[in-house]
Amino acid sequence: MATIATHRACHGLLLDTPLREELKIRNFQFEGGMSAEKRASWSHTKEPHGVESLAWGVVTNEVAEELLGCSTETIYQGLSRAQTAAMRQGGYGFAGNPMNIVTAIFIATGQDVASIAESCWAQLTPEYNYETKVLTLSLYIPSLPVGVVGGGTHLGPQREALDIMKCSGPGKKRRLAALMTAFALALDLSTVAAMANDTFSQAHARLRRKPVADTKANL
Repeated sequence: MATIATHRACHGLLLDTPLREELKIRNFQFEGGMSAEKRASWSHTKEPHGVESLAWGVVTNEVAEELLGCSTETIYQGLSRAQTAAMRQGGYGFAGNPMNIVTAIFIATGQDVASIAESCWAQLTPEYNYETKVLTLSLYIPSLPVGVVGGGTHLGPQREALDIMKCSGPGKKRRLAALMTAFALALDLSTVAAMANDTFSQAHARLRRKPVADTKANL
């Protein structure tokens, strides 16, 4: 809708009016590239494209040891080292792997998957209290170009996914963006914990695609 409206407005500026003469408008190029649509750009961190979203949560040491198999301090130390590495290699933001979640939900809910590039900047911020051993994590994604009407959201499976998350209908895109960010934060915590307790490689080995023993037999 924005594309159609902008196109018509541009053509309106070409009408033989005093405004065109005053501004000396000769012609226009539709989509000149300044929007950085479907491209990674620092502009998306300063002027959010879509929904700006922040999720945060706290993890006690007892919960971390019981469910994640390591202490909160170990997780915090791992994140601190990763932050240093991200700065040294010129990382674009800092997070674990939030785009795994964002991409999956984009596909499942009928979003424009090419717009993932606009969402790829994310900031994971850890804070650790050495007295209480409580780890606080926040994940900030400034640009999530999501929608809950139009496009692929009307397709059956995609509409069902939106219904499951209670994100169907007008006014629910912020809820969808919030859920994406919260799920992404949970995945980041799980990923960092797997690295901290040395189960990251084992999980990949256990869940990897198994080789097919006899291809002909399955045809």
